[in-house]
Amino acid sequence: MIPIADSSPSWRDPTHPTGHDRFRHIFRDHWHTWCDLRLEEVPADQQAYVRKTVERMILCRDPNGSYALYICPGCKYEHRVPFSCKTRFCPSIERRRLEPPAVMDNPAE
Repeated sequence: MIPIADSSPSWRDPTHPTGHDRFRHIFRDHWHTWCDLRLEEVPADQQAYVRKTVERMILCRDPNGSYALYICPGCKYEHRVPFSCKTRFCPSIERRRLEPPAVMDNPAE
């Protein structure tokens, strides 16, 4: 019998980054090279802002970046919640900003 190749799409592979993570991986892998080659094309008064914004986006929701640490006083369990970058450049933050606000149904009516 001939084995059938797995037909599941590549985005289902947990090692294959999707969405926001894919965007971050592209910048994480190529940002410093781009800076070395092209940063001088950005107006001088905006270079620091561009660098800061991209570096914040790279660390967005990354546990290696900034995070809030919650510790259970009873069992001492630690839970880390990574901070978002809060930049308009980040696709996950921009998506939330553009989504319409949730409408809450009032069951008392």
